[in-house]
Amino acid sequence: MSDSDYYVKNIALMLNLRLERAILPVIIFLGIVALVGIFGNILILIIYGRRRDGGNFRFFVLMITTMDLTSCITIMPAEIYSLLNWYNSPYIWVCKVKMFFSVFSFWGSGLTLILLAIDRYRKICRPLRWQINISLAIKLCITAVIFSATAASWVAMNWGRHMYEHTINETLSVNVSICEKTELVYEGKGQRSIGLVFIVPYGILQLVLLCLNSITSIKLFRQRAKFKRQTNAHDVMSGVSADNQSESSNGYEQYTSLPDFAVQVPESSPKIVVRRNSPNNATAVQKTASSRASNEITLRSTADRTERFQIMKQKTIIMLVLTVIFAVTMFLHAVMISYNTVDVLNEKPVVDKVLFFFFLRLHFLNKIVNIFVYCIFDVRFRSDLVNVWKMIVRQ
Repeated sequence: MSDSDYYVKNIALMLNLRLERAILPVIIFLGIVALVGIFGNILILIIYGRRRDGGNFRFFVLMITTMDLTSCITIMPAEIYSLLNWYNSPYIWVCKVKMFFSVFSFWGSGLTLILLAIDRYRKICRPLRWQINISLAIKLCITAVIFSATAASWVAMNWGRHMYEHTINETLSVNVSICEKTELVYEGKGQRSIGLVFIVPYGILQLVLLCLNSITSIKLFRQRAKFKRQTNAHDVMSGVSADNQSESSNGYEQYTSLPDFAVQVPESSPKIVVRRNSPNNATAVQKTASSRASNEITLRSTADRTERFQIMKQKTIIMLVLTVIFAVTMFLHAVMISYNTVDVLNEKPVVDKVLFFFFLRLHFLNKIVNIFVYCIFDVRFRSDLVNVWKMIVRQ
């Protein structure tokens, strides 16, 4: 190694140390996300994997969780390594692997959310028509994985080591290599491929999700309002009918006197009063019993429909929350990735650099948000989580 190369390497190490101190909160953030994501997604796989019901929703949850767990195992360590060696990136393959799994996770999660949105739309808005079965859901997810891997490979080919002249002060500058877009991308030859498989499809993806989720949510809550009105009207009619039948059954007891020609008694003698039940009384009792049985069946049906609505509402809310968080964080990532990182590192102050690196990686929250969403909105998941924790503690 020549003296000039040794000098450049020392300068790069000095720049790395300076940047590490500045972006230490970002590195800590990535470490926390990686740990929480690994353990949290493993718990989700255990809990939802043990369930034998749930249909397509359960399968799509397992698919998204697998994507997130893969990202936490691969992308997070590569990101931390890249930040610790920002100005002296020794391995090109680390950059390519990191970008491959980033795009793979983006497309895989996004397409799975679309499949989930379509499934919810068909079940709520078109319940009597064609539905996605488990076999078709598996085939669609495999297709999504293949498509995601193809798109990720395309972007990874345009990612690697980028050499540029970093300005330290007015009199000193040094050539450094960073894990970033390659020279082909900066020259414009590869920018189109980045846009075709990442930025442009993002807008289409979010538009489809927004339309499907909006239609599904509006339809669901309109059905609920209509069902409540019908239930209230039925309760009122049932109450009126029950009161009338009760009065009728009580009124069919008659008190009659014997006719004068039946027994001749003096006027001073008291008349004998005979209690006689009308033949219609048995019919009224039967009608009352039938009405009560009908009301009990209606109440059970109402309870079942209410329970089904709560399940549909729970799954729809989970889908909406995951979609909103995915949309916001990926929008920030798409905006940040369009910037020239070299200009940011050369021209911006330290605080702006920290904010840039943080918001560029804020989309990693998608990898850990699932477990919190399920804990908040899925009562059964909370119960299963407590049971799993007790089992772990006992062992």
